[in-house]
Amino acid sequence: MLHILICALGSDELLELCLASLARFAGPNYAPHVLYLPLNTQDANEHGRTIDMWRQQMQRAQIIRDGDIVCIMDPDVALLSGEWRKALECAFADSRVAIWGAGAEEDFGPRVHASMMAIRGEFWNRRQLPYSFVPCRDPRERTWRDTGGLVCKWAQSVGLTVQPLERGPDWHEVSAWWGKVRVPQQSIPVWQPVPLWAHLGGG
Repeated sequence: MLHILICALGSDELLELCLASLARFAGPNYAPHVLYLPLNTQDANEHGRTIDMWRQQMQRAQIIRDGDIVCIMDPDVALLSGEWRKALECAFADSRVAIWGAGAEEDFGPRVHASMMAIRGEFWNRRQLPYSFVPCRDPRERTWRDTGGLVCKWAQSVGLTVQPLERGPDWHEVSAWWGKVRVPQQSIPVWQPVPLWAHLGGG
C-alpha cells in the first residue's frame, strides 16, 4: 500500500490539482491523507511537527505496515505521468533504499526534500531512532537542514540509502523532476526523458 500525506498550506486550487494528478497517475492501492497546517502557516517547524504527530498516530493505530511506502508531498506538487509510480517502485526494489524523492543539492545538500519524500514503511515505523521531521535548529547546519533533513541523516547513520533525484529541465517553466524510459523496438538501448512530477509553487 502507498500512503500519501499532503500537508495543505493554503491554496485549495493547487490541492485539488495535486489530488487530481494522484487520481490519474498514482496507480493502484494508494491512500491519500490531507492535513491542514494551523492558520495555513508557512513555518517549516510547524510542517515538521504536523508530520511527526501524524506519524505517531499511524504508529499507535498500526496502520502503516513495514512493506508499505509513505510519500510526503506538498500540495503544490503535481504528478506528470504514470512513470512516477514506476520510478518509486524501482527505487524501493533495492532493499537498502530507505528514502527516495526530490533532490535539491544546490539548495540544501545531499538529501531528499519533503516536498516529495517517499519512505520505506519499515524505516517509517522505527521507534528507536531520534526521529523527527522538524528542521535542524543549528543555523550553521546546511547539509541536513529543512523539513525531513534529519530523517535523511538518521537513515544514513544506520547504513541505509537516501536516494535523491535531482531536478531536470523545467517543464512548462516550472521546476520538474524527470526519469528515463527505454524506447521500445531498439536493438541498442535508447533512453528518453519522461517527466515524473513538478513543484508548481516553489523549488
